[in-house]
Amino acid sequence: AGQHVIIPIPSEMMSQSPATALENMTFEGPTLFINGQHSKFASQDHEKEILKFFPNANFAWIKDAGHLIHVDQQKLFCEKVITFLEDTHNEE
Repeated sequence: AGQHVIIPIPSEMMSQSPATALENMTFEGPTLFINGQHSKFASQDHEKEILKFFPNANFAWIKDAGHLIHVDQQKLFCEKVITFLEDTHNEE
């Protein structure tokens, strides 16, 4: 069976750069970062830095959503998660 990991990022880490928050950590498995395009905490500028720590990361930027994507775009959020899990399961 495949390994799926969901990593919630604590709010106190949100003000730090991804390099500081994830210092000395890497995860080689498939990873999905779902962000709202209107989030004040996430930026597409962070993608290159995140890839250093999650080299197999995928990014989904949800239109018309802020930081609370699961509230702002519930259906789309769930679709992204389900598709990611199905795709990574099928790759095994």
